[in-house]
Formats: sequence, structure tokens, C-alpha cells
Amino acid sequence: MICAYCEAKIPDTAYVPGLGMTPAPACTLCGRPTMLIPYPDIKGKRIVGGDYTIELEDIGEGRSGDWDPDDPEDEPLLRFSVTQASSEDYFEQVDDGSYCTNLNAEMIEQDPDLLRRALVILYDALYEKIGKDGFKRTAEKMSWIGADWLEPERYPLSELAG
Repeated sequence: MICAYCEAKIPDTAYVPGLGMTPAPACTLCGRPTMLIPYPDIKGKRIVGGDYTIELEDIGEGRSGDWDPDDPEDEPLLRFSVTQASSEDYFEQVDDGSYCTNLNAEMIEQDPDLLRRALVILYDALYEKIGKDGFKRTAEKMSWIGADWLEPERYPLSELAG
């Protein structure tokens, strides 16, 4: 499992005096009482947690619709999409779960660490809200994710597998 606040890897259970081994009540790194989220599995440009997948993809979008490589003000942007497994081989789009971001597709494709950071930030913000009130608003806010969001000082992430 990982901490939903600082994203440190933490054990699923912890020793609590008087209770024995119980679900970890706090992160062992940041010490905050925390909800634990399943540790995500990163595969290429997608992150999988439980039945949900969040994927970043380049579908030819730019600042004002379709990306125009002849426009020096335009750049290719990534879109995130949230899907849910409905069977072993079939995923369905989650309602209100697909938005264009401010992530430059070329920059992200050249740097696997930036891609991993972007996926984890999206996962952290969206996973617990999927299918609940507030998901659409959170997804809309996450469409503003850009290169400045990927700076380690803004979102310090623990070492991630992947």
C-alpha cells in the first residue's frame, strides 16, 4: 500500500499497542492518519489500481483543438482517461473521466520519470473519488496538470516501482 498523502510505501498492517496487528492507522513516514490506497501498477502510459485504469494518451490534441505543428504557439498535449474493467478483456470509459491536460506529449514521452510522476499524481487525486460525488469536479481540476505539477518540490514522491 501507499500513503495517500506522501505516497510512501507502507505495510498493509501495523502493530498497535492493545490491538495487535491492525490496518495501519498512520503513515510510517509522514505520521498522518491516513487512508491507504492500493499500490498502483504502472504499465507504460497507464496506471492500474483495482478495477480502474488511468491512462495518458496522445490523440493529436493541442492548445486550441487539434495540434497544429506549424503553429509555434501550439504544442501536442496528452489526455487522461479513466476506465473500469467490466470483464477480463473489456474496459468501459468512466463517466466524465476523460480530459485533455497541459502535459506536453513530447516531453512526457522522453522522460519516464515525468510520466510516472504524472500517472501517480492523477491516480492519487482520482482513485478514491471514482463513481462518487465530486469526481467530475476533481477530474476537471486535474485537466490543468502541467509540467510545473511534476516538480519534486510540489509533489514529493517516494521511490516508485515501475
